[in-house]
Amino acid sequence: MLLILKKKLFTLILLGFIAGIFFSSALFVWMEYDYEVSVLKSIVEKANKSTPNKNITSLVDTLLTYTNQIQYPNTNIMFDGEYNPFKKIITPPSFRNFYFGEGVCGSYAAFFARLMKHSGYKAYIVQMHTKRTKGARMAVCILDSGKKYLVDPYFCHPFKDTNNHLSDINDVAKRWNEYYKKNLPVNYPLTYDYQNGWRFTNWDKYGYLSRGLYNILSFAGVNQLDNFSFRYYIYGYNRYIAMLLGIISILFISTGINYYKKQLKM
Repeated sequence: MLLILKKKLFTLILLGFIAGIFFSSALFVWMEYDYEVSVLKSIVEKANKSTPNKNITSLVDTLLTYTNQIQYPNTNIMFDGEYNPFKKIITPPSFRNFYFGEGVCGSYAAFFARLMKHSGYKAYIVQMHTKRTKGARMAVCILDSGKKYLVDPYFCHPFKDTNNHLSDINDVAKRWNEYYKKNLPVNYPLTYDYQNGWRFTNWDKYGYLSRGLYNILSFAGVNQLDNFSFRYYIYGYNRYIAMLLGIISILFISTGINYYKKQLKM
């Protein structure tokens, strides 16, 4: 009898212990996400205060400058260090350069896109194709007034027309050789010509699985898939990790409670 009671007690303690691990992990990951949001909001608030003209062009210029001031030094200082593997798993691309100095164009683009999102704009990460490589470069398209304004955060370069207004990605591709190629930062690779197409979602990333999903959705009549950005909905994906861990902890707690109630009836 005593042995049976010990086993039951051990089972309850084990379920509680596992639930505690998942709950504490969920809390830690959520705190990480909340910190990221506070950083982004703080930067956006400062940008709004320092922007002389309350328009999208001035805001983009300011946030691009802040993005490079934050990201660039970390690339040199933090790169190639030894970091906690769990921390690296739960850190989204937008903050990987911020913490680990590992990001290049993708991290710059993700960080800037989240800043624009917290500023009230839709901002999609766009993968640009070259003649030889699909998705060779990551930039950002800001959606506003029916336009997709193209910005390259890594080079701190907003594409602008002759009137110094932000340019739509379609206009950049159309007038690349005529105008935009001649107005680039000195070190900007000319192979990134935006004339070979682009995509907002990499439907080839998971091979037959993702491509099959694309074909199924297309067959089902879902329109505008080529203009759909999956990344936009998972910026700061560590919040979803926190939610998942929290749900798992609740399941273990529920299992423990049900087990306890069952033992009382026996």
